[in-house]
Amino acid sequence: TIANALQMPTQEIMFRERLNEVNSFLEYSRLPQEFRSVCIGYYRHVYATTGSYKMHVNLLDDLPAELDTVVNVNMCRQVISKVPIFAAAAENDEFVFALSLKLENEIVSPGQYV
Repeated sequence: TIANALQMPTQEIMFRERLNEVNSFLEYSRLPQEFRSVCIGYYRHVYATTGSYKMHVNLLDDLPAELDTVVNVNMCRQVISKVPIFAAAAENDEFVFALSLKLENEIVSPGQYV
């Protein structure tokens, strides 16, 4: 409520907004619930122990390297499993990891050729 928001310290309000952004991103990326929970747990831990959190434009930049890798590999697996020539290899963790290092995330308009 507005009354609760007025009583909250600014840092906590910013943290909650950031957590909402992270939740939205994780839902959009369709990561397994297990990884979503680990990522959210990380943000809560950082805030609880430091009273602060990192502010990066790219949400993944806030995560430790290991979690960042897990998120990237899972997102890559979802994409390559839809590409016919890679579909069979999508279950090969080494292949997906190697390919995830080469892929770049880019948003394009519908109908645009890449």
